[in-house]
Amino acid sequence: LDLLEMPATCVDECGCMLKMNQEAERLFQGADVTSRHGKVVCSDRAVGQDLDRKLSQFVTAGGPAVSCTPLVSIPRADQPHPLLVSALRLDCVSKDIFGRYKAILTFTDLDKSATLSADDLCRLFHLTSAEARLAVGLASGKSLDAVAKESSIKKHTARHELKSVFSKLSVHRQSELVGLLSRCGPRAKI
Repeated sequence: LDLLEMPATCVDECGCMLKMNQEAERLFQGADVTSRHGKVVCSDRAVGQDLDRKLSQFVTAGGPAVSCTPLVSIPRADQPHPLLVSALRLDCVSKDIFGRYKAILTFTDLDKSATLSADDLCRLFHLTSAEARLAVGLASGKSLDAVAKESSIKKHTARHELKSVFSKLSVHRQSELVGLLSRCGPRAKI
């Protein structure tokens, strides 16, 4: 579970958590979502009940092993975006290895970036450090002007670096760059 680099917990056929990773332990210390008696408890009671119902249906039902869409979204008072809860049924992977674990729940924090670090971009795509910082900045939702200002470079220089990034990553628009980087890996670290 710790390899997932996102909050995750294993649950049994009743939806009770049997094991969780360190990210989930940190998440469950917050006010919006916690664990009580082995269950995920949400500050919004209706969302918690909906999660219990959907998780029970998912674990006991046939069909795909992964929920293609999140089971529920958990609203948070201290963040603008909710946590998304998704599931993977383990009995479809292997009955013997996971034993009493029936599913893994993952919690996606939409307020955290989901791209590779600038160092990883340099190493994997042969970007310069300036190009990588620009790509990470754009992938985190900043405008080209804002990234240029933060990097203390002129907009013209930022545009030139962006063209180079496009060429090295085989994309043609900022939206393609952001889409590619959002699918690449764990959190961004500048």
